Amino acid sequence: MKDSAATLARLLQTADPSWPAQSRQQALAYYQLVLKWNPRLHLTTLTRPEEFLERHLREALFAVPFLLPSVASLWDLGTGLGVPGIPLSLLRPDLEVTLVEASANKAIFLETVIDELALTRTRVVCRSFQELPPLPSGSVITVRAIERMDAILPEILDLGKNAEQILFFCSASFAARLDKPLLHPLPGSHDRWIAELRCST
Repeated sequence: MKDSAATLARLLQTADPSWPAQSRQQALAYYQLVLKWNPRLHLTTLTRPEEFLERHLREALFAVPFLLPSVASLWDLGTGLGVPGIPLSLLRPDLEVTLVEASANKAIFLETVIDELALTRTRVVCRSFQELPPLPSGSVITVRAIERMDAILPEILDLGKNAEQILFFCSASFAARLDKPLLHPLPGSHDRWIAELRCST
């Protein structure tokens, strides 16, 4: 674990200097917590430092410029290990971030991360996103790797009907199901995109 954390620290410093310096230690602490809890909760298969940086940290960094200026809160649906919600909370500490996760065990992990990283504007809601009322204006929804995402797309759109935008981290085939999304190809991938819907009128 120590070697992996040291490798990620070096990568953040040298290969990814755009990651904010003040958040690097928090990102490393998050990575170490994922490694510690992963054998029990199966949070992610991407545990090597290079993979973790590419898929879990850089994708969040890539998404930051697409957040609309009017967004004040972020709701990460089916967040799992906390991605992209936790990295985005590090990159945009001004946002109120809500991690929506139905698994009680994963919610306990997320609460631990919030406490250890002192993320005072981040909270966990341990329930299915279908139980939430429509989100208010000024909010953005992020969705990545939810099971049966095609089947529950109408419910996601209904939840976000009053929101500013929805960001789907998805395949090209899923993006094709959306109504005129703005497409942003994710770096390092041939078939993964951020598909952006702007919802408020």
